[in-house]
Amino acid sequence: MAVTGADSPLMYLVEISEPDRFDAVWWQIGNSGSVAQVAAALTELAARVERDLSGGEERCWIRYAVRRYDGGLLCQYEGSVRVELIPGVMHALACAVALERDPGARPSATGPYPEDGGDAAAPSEGDGSSP
Repeated sequence: MAVTGADSPLMYLVEISEPDRFDAVWWQIGNSGSVAQVAAALTELAARVERDLSGGEERCWIRYAVRRYDGGLLCQYEGSVRVELIPGVMHALACAVALERDPGARPSATGPYPEDGGDAAAPSEGDGSSP
């Protein structure tokens, strides 16, 4: 019996560099859990980043990937983002993960990624089932 939706375990990794120091990792977190657990962890990360980083013109390099245990890619991004936008990016990622509870409700986008004109790697479309 296949495990899908809210019961499907996910693995995630998020790395955020120090502001304007792309080679120095400031925050790195990875874990696995249910859809609800991963969405909650990413929401908590958004709150911590908002608390710990001050806004401004500085940029951080962020990289994240959320995968299903079967290896399917749910969301992925890597690129330079203004510090003030990172909490919103993490909240958007948490929302995209939460949509995994109801796969029929997914929008037809490749995942939450910043559209701020930064230096960014193209988002991966993974296995075509990205939110």
